[in-house]
Amino acid sequence: MPKYFFDVHHGSRVFEDREGQVCADLDAARAMAHDIASDLRKDPELSGAQLHARDESDNEVLRLGLDTLH
Repeated sequence: MPKYFFDVHHGSRVFEDREGQVCADLDAARAMAHDIASDLRKDPELSGAQLHARDESDNEVLRLGLDTLH
């Protein structure tokens, strides 16, 4: 199964996910990204941050704004 990495971008800072998560497919990675972003948006210091998901080839496959989640 493929591995995906979920990085937090906040202003000029990037908190890179170096371990990644194994997901069955891109749909599962999207679901995981939404779960991670939902947890992160609870932190007021991360206001305006984005969660970027990338695959094992380092291609960005998803970008979520933490402030735009419902």
